[in-house]
Amino acid sequence: MTKLLTWLGAKGTLILPISLFVGLAWADLAALLRPALAPIVFLMLAMLMIRVDMVAARKHLASPMVPVLGLIWTIVVMPILFAGAIWLGSSLLSAGLVLALIFWASAPPLFSTPALAYLLRLDPALALGFLLLAVAAHPLVTPFFTALFTDGTATVSPAELAKRLGMLVGGAAVIAVVVRKVVGVETIHRTSASFDGLNVIAMAIFAIALMDGIGARLLADPAYAVGFIAFVMGLSLISIAVTTALFWRAGRTVASTLGFSAGGRNIALVIGALGASVPDDTWLFFAVLQFPIYCLPAILKPLYDRLLPAQI
Repeated sequence: MTKLLTWLGAKGTLILPISLFVGLAWADLAALLRPALAPIVFLMLAMLMIRVDMVAARKHLASPMVPVLGLIWTIVVMPILFAGAIWLGSSLLSAGLVLALIFWASAPPLFSTPALAYLLRLDPALALGFLLLAVAAHPLVTPFFTALFTDGTATVSPAELAKRLGMLVGGAAVIAVVVRKVVGVETIHRTSASFDGLNVIAMAIFAIALMDGIGARLLADPAYAVGFIAFVMGLSLISIAVTTALFWRAGRTVASTLGFSAGGRNIALVIGALGASVPDDTWLFFAVLQFPIYCLPAILKPLYDRLLPAQI
């Protein structure tokens, strides 16, 4: 089993994109797995917290000025800017898309951001510290902006959303503390390859389940679906560029790390809190968001290699 998990972890970059197409092609499997989204999200969050390198995290959490400024920009200022853009283009946007945009703009970075930072010459410790702060703030920030800007589109009240997000994050944190205490940090580090494999399995199930109904939507209205993909890709790239420019004076590595974190948001926590009960366009946004998540690291790596030649 250990060898299998190690192999799966090593092949994750290949398995995960394939899982998207499996979900598109095998509609029955995607529909079958959709109810598993909430527990899978909980599992992924718990595994992240179990594996947190607290020594690295403390490097930036002990002097939190840069992560906190990044946090304020990323999950406070950006949702307000998004709300202004939504107001200007309200006639062009469905209620489901508005809800998805607010969810995205107030979400924390991807769980995989610290790991990707190693591959992209960014600052993994900063990425991790920023991620932990954003995850902690998520149960308060997202429900607040949902109440402020979405006009009751969400299927649960902001208070209920805050409660569910809080239980999700808090429950995962409790499990992580117990596992780290019982198993031991050294054992966790020694079996990191097995954790990689478990994470790939969880992410593959998540990706397949997200494709429920998307294949049919793609066939019924391909132009709309492809337009959604282009829109989401552009949204991510613009967020990366603007955030990087804003923090450029803090140093190339810091700016690039915060920019990459701002461009890849983790809406999985909201999915875990809400389950499958979201408007169709919100679900479509969630699903097509996986394409830039899997493609952007490969697209941006040559740029970061040139931009940060002497960095990490």
